[in-house]
Amino acid sequence: EYAAQRVALNGNVVQSIVAHNLILFPVKHHWQQPADLQLIRQSAETLAELCDEHDLGTVVLPRPGCGNGRLTWATVKSWIEPVLPDNVHVITH
Repeated sequence: EYAAQRVALNGNVVQSIVAHNLILFPVKHHWQQPADLQLIRQSAETLAELCDEHDLGTVVLPRPGCGNGRLTWATVKSWIEPVLPDNVHVITH
């Protein structure tokens, strides 16, 4: 509920919710649509900037855009791996 309020207030962009140790990482423009590779890449780039600006420590992501986003990890990986910093780890199993 809190995350939904943040999206309504700030838009569908990467956001850090420090109080809950969460980072919103948009992959879709609407929940019913498939994931958008360009949005995922933009989210990865913004996350990388957040990591540079703040000491976020280790960040763990599920495979963004896979599953309900209907994309394969092989496709998504090629789009985001070049921009994600070393402290961001994607769960691939």
